[in-house]
Amino acid sequence: MKFRSYAASLLTSALAVFASHAGAADYGPPDKLTFGFDDLTEWQGLESTLDLAREGVQGGLWVDPQTNTRVKTRKARLDLAAYDSISMLVHSAKADGGTFAVVVKSDSNDTAEGDYYVDYITVNWEGWSEVTLPFNEFESHGKPRGWHRVDEIGFASSGFGMAAESIKADLALDAMSFGGGPEMTAGKDGTAEAMVPEEYADAFGFEDFNVWQGLVPDSEEPREGSYSGRWQDMETNNRIQCRSFPRDLSGYEALQLDIHSLKAGDGEFAVILLSNNETTDGIDYYLMNLPINWAGWKVLTIPLEEMDRIRQPSGFAAIDSLRMASTGYRIKTTDPTAILKFDNLRLIPETE
Repeated sequence: MKFRSYAASLLTSALAVFASHAGAADYGPPDKLTFGFDDLTEWQGLESTLDLAREGVQGGLWVDPQTNTRVKTRKARLDLAAYDSISMLVHSAKADGGTFAVVVKSDSNDTAEGDYYVDYITVNWEGWSEVTLPFNEFESHGKPRGWHRVDEIGFASSGFGMAAESIKADLALDAMSFGGGPEMTAGKDGTAEAMVPEEYADAFGFEDFNVWQGLVPDSEEPREGSYSGRWQDMETNNRIQCRSFPRDLSGYEALQLDIHSLKAGDGEFAVILLSNNETTDGIDYYLMNLPINWAGWKVLTIPLEEMDRIRQPSGFAAIDSLRMASTGYRIKTTDPTAILKFDNLRLIPETE
């Protein structure tokens, strides 16, 4: 009996060590795509801004931090043991003296409460400023496992021990980096480049308007090529359709395109991926409703798995068409004065 107990103990210890090493393999270095804010599918609570981008394709815009109180990575599992600080560029429309928290979560199984490191930034400048936070100045809450086991990086305008008045103005974030260690990786195992299938290049580039119903060519400052596609008179011209679109999106995780709004308003539009199922009544599709609450160019990313499933669509391997709408489709407000321009549609491949 003693031998069996001892053997069982050894086996349990070995399995624990194995599990520990297996878990460690899930944690890796930070990547430029995520922390350069060029891939906002990895962030919750940020919107794209092209006008305020300092590096790369876009910046991350934290809109209305008084109500949108949390911004965070979606599934980062980082080993930051080789680094000693976080730096980033922060743009504020005004120096309101408000504070926000930088929160680095490192959850432990030994505690019921959240385990994290936290430091605070007071926004006492207007325009761009570079901020650097040394790791040794972060406070520990709970029992964080360590900088080698980071589960999430985020920002908060309330909670997390904040005693000072919180920020009110929108913030733009760009070019986050980590000091004292190796360079960041390219991103998503180095394979996260957006792509355009060759046979759809003219349609995705908005150069062939025979395949776009409802759009007209616009040659004023396109993002790429000779034209963008302009959508106007949205109250009466309320449907856009791409007649040349891939049937099978099963190998992709998101749609992405550059989109320009003439003005920030209270209107909405819908992005629809039709995927009709002949065994059901009615039309089956995937849907995402989006507010038109910005002015200028930005990058719009639509994660496929975050689209609503209306009735019983056949699946992302059976897409009938890409459509957009400014009425119906759960849209609450149509702005007849809104004008949108589209350019550079692309697909984001799935990653392992």
